[in-house]
Amino acid sequence: FLQANPDKTVKDVSIACYGIAFKPDIDDLRESPALQIVESIMNNHVGDVLVIEPNVQKLPGLLSKAEKVSYESGWDAADIHVMLVDHKDFKKTDLKFRNDKKYIDLRGVWGFLFKALSGNVGVFVPRKVWMGEKLDVAGLINE
Repeated sequence: FLQANPDKTVKDVSIACYGIAFKPDIDDLRESPALQIVESIMNNHVGDVLVIEPNVQKLPGLLSKAEKVSYESGWDAADIHVMLVDHKDFKKTDLKFRNDKKYIDLRGVWGFLFKALSGNVGVFVPRKVWMGEKLDVAGLINE
């Protein structure tokens, strides 16, 4: 992202994380891999981390440095978008993808849409690749 946007610094880059629940369309955060990924991003990224989670009213204490925002606000504000939980609310959208942002889909929600865009804006990462692995935030930002 930074290579394509030389006027930005790492601190300027905002990351939106979509979903922190254990599974789609519930409010249970116990043992959630997505929650662990957001925590890791938050602890390793100096810029803003935005969380979009329609099924919880308030973020848990371990995400105290992150900000809970609406789907539309996160979509507009973030530079890098990470789909972590495939809530039905995330599948019903008319929001437009932009070539100046990056999209990482860990659930296959956006993957089919990437082909319609020009350039390398999005990537679908199969579950077997990221389960139990640390998401390389620095690599995503610096590329």
